[in-house]
Amino acid sequence: PGYWQRARPRDAEPALVSCVVVPGFDFADFTLGASGDDADPVPPGAQR
Repeated sequence: PGYWQRARPRDAEPALVSCVVVPGFDFADFTLGASGDDADPVPPGAQR
């Protein structure tokens, strides 16, 4: 419960990103982070 993921490309080149979820994905449980939510490069408690 409550896991976030994000990625930042190394340069200006396009990137293909995918995510597999099991069990099936439900938009009712989905929250899209707003622009600027990634201000902290490594959130507290995050693993590198």
